[in-house]
Amino acid sequence: MRKLPKHMMPIMIDIKLQHKIIKIINNTFQIDILNRTRKREYVEGRMIYYKILRDLHYGYKAIGRTLYKDHSTVIHAVRAFDDVTTYDKELYNKYEVIKELILEGIHEPATQEDTYQQLMNKVIHLEKENKRLNLYIEELKTKELEI
Repeated sequence: MRKLPKHMMPIMIDIKLQHKIIKIINNTFQIDILNRTRKREYVEGRMIYYKILRDLHYGYKAIGRTLYKDHSTVIHAVRAFDDVTTYDKELYNKYEVIKELILEGIHEPATQEDTYQQLMNKVIHLEKENKRLNLYIEELKTKELEI
C-alpha cells in the first residue's frame, strides 16, 4: 500500500470507526483488545487493529492513542504482523476477513456478531456453491453444443 506524506495523514481517528473495528476484532477473537495482557490472541487482535488503521493511512501516533499505546508499540506491531503473516496463514485469513467486514461494509450476509469460524463456514459454503454453479454452466454449454 502506498504511503502518504506525514502532513497528509489524519491526526484523529473517527470514534465510530474505532468502535467498529474493535467490536469486529473482539467478536472474531472472542476477546477484548483493550485488556492490557500479552496473551497471544490479544496481541494478534491488536496487531490486526493497528494494521487495518495503517491501511487506512492513519499515523502511528494517532493509532497508538486509540488504545493508549506509544507510537513505537504500533510500529513494532505492524512490522511483526507483516513478518508473522508470512508463515501464519490463519492469522492472515482472520485479518482478511476482518478487513473485508470493515472496508467493504458487508453487514447483511455477515454481521459483526459472527465469529471467525462462522465467517469461514460461510466462505466454504459460498465456494462450494460457486463450484456447483460453474459445473452447471459447463453442463449447459455442453448440452448447447450437442443441439
